[in-house]
Amino acid sequence: ADHSFNYQGELVDSGSPANDVYDFQVQMVDGNSQDVGTVSEHIGVTVTNGLFNLDVELGGIDYFDGYENYYFEVSVRKTSVGGAYTALSPVQALQAVPLATNLVNGSATANQVLTFNGFQWQPMDPAGGSSPWTENSANVSYDGTVGIGATTIANVDLFINSDTGRSPLLARINNIPKLSVNANGGTTLGFVFAAPPVNGLLVQGVSDFRNNVLIDGNVGIGTVNPPAADLQIDATIDGDVMRVRVAGTTKFYLDDNGGAGVGSWVTPPVNGLQVSGRTRLTDTTDATLAGGSGVLVIGAAAGKNIVMDGNEIMARDNGVASTLFVGASGSTGTHVNGTTGSGLLAIGASTSSIQIDGDDIQRKVNGAANTLFLNFYGGNVRIGSAGATTTILGTVSTPSDKRLKEDIIDLPYGLAEIMMLKPKAYNWIGVDNANKSFGLIAQDVSDVMQELVHELDNDREEKEGKSIDKTLSLSYTEMIPVLINAIQEQQLIIEEQDRKINQLIKASKKFIQ
Repeated sequence: ADHSFNYQGELVDSGSPANDVYDFQVQMVDGNSQDVGTVSEHIGVTVTNGLFNLDVELGGIDYFDGYENYYFEVSVRKTSVGGAYTALSPVQALQAVPLATNLVNGSATANQVLTFNGFQWQPMDPAGGSSPWTENSANVSYDGTVGIGATTIANVDLFINSDTGRSPLLARINNIPKLSVNANGGTTLGFVFAAPPVNGLLVQGVSDFRNNVLIDGNVGIGTVNPPAADLQIDATIDGDVMRVRVAGTTKFYLDDNGGAGVGSWVTPPVNGLQVSGRTRLTDTTDATLAGGSGVLVIGAAAGKNIVMDGNEIMARDNGVASTLFVGASGSTGTHVNGTTGSGLLAIGASTSSIQIDGDDIQRKVNGAANTLFLNFYGGNVRIGSAGATTTILGTVSTPSDKRLKEDIIDLPYGLAEIMMLKPKAYNWIGVDNANKSFGLIAQDVSDVMQELVHELDNDREEKEGKSIDKTLSLSYTEMIPVLINAIQEQQLIIEEQDRKINQLIKASKKFIQ
């Protein structure tokens, strides 16, 4: 028969836990210090931090009945030193089983139970008949309620009552904790035997299923009666409501002020949203005046709001177009495309930008004034309206390089056309005229030199569905070459008249003589 058993102990060498390789001898002796059985010797046992573990085989003992006093005597020596063994003290008393006084082979029969008569344990038939437990191979079952730590059992199959400071339940699978009820009133589910929060629940997963909790039903936090929502959190005004963290950093946060934060643990505005990081909206709904359109709406849906889509910003007032204000009050400037220029509106980059304020448009390159181009690559430029006065300080120049021109011919207009023009003095309609303006009427000029008259686009009128004649404009600068021709022609006339006058003067002098 196998009489081996496991023996564990702690070895101290010179007052400190031993850390070396040792030889052990284990001998069992009786109360008279007489050897019982054989010596169990163990060579080359590694002792770490004083702890050792031996599989002891004493032999020569059929069973231990507990009546006799038996003791373990352990002797030790260093393997590297060898020689005689040193007996350790004190010797260890041998007990039958934990909490038992003694145990004898009582020739138990089926369905008997162990009973204690105050001196020893022995098999006996249960009082009142057969045992309530049913044994089938390695399985034991009982059709009734079981109480642990209590004599009065509640109406449950298993009732466990523990004293203060003792955890009532620990369940393991393959020696790994899966369920524990802690003495603090909390419960732990998972693979770590860790203390849960007081009267709370700690769930821990493992491997690919880490931290997964599957619940088929409604979950309430802070409430015992969650409504139809899958998850309801009822919080008091005492701090955080909920936080979601990634790698130890908060990424989603609900505050007790009713606001939510995304991207960081920053207190959000009351009943508002704080986003720390980039926001991407991938919807493509076009922004129109109709409610429900656009990707992002700021403001009251039935009042003033701004709606945006991928390439449009629109101001609305309950479905009607409204004024869009940018930096209307309190703004020191509006910068477009990253410029750091000053002024009410700056467009461009920090090295080259156009800056606009209430009465000034200028271009700067690296902070210095530079040339401002208006429609440099062609097209019309319209400044002001009828009757407006435009003041220009400095020189106005227009491109006139021969390399920019083709089909060059002599100008056919001159003095004759100038003599056909009718200069007028007039007041502009709808304009507060302090003095009459001087100029020509475009329709009159068109009859003489049609090339100097141009039509303006009446964009506003056309958008409003009005059908009107296009407004005419007159290129006064292109009239300058005509005036030059007229002056040159006039100069030729003057010179010819001077020649004739001189001839008449000479003739008259001869006649007088």
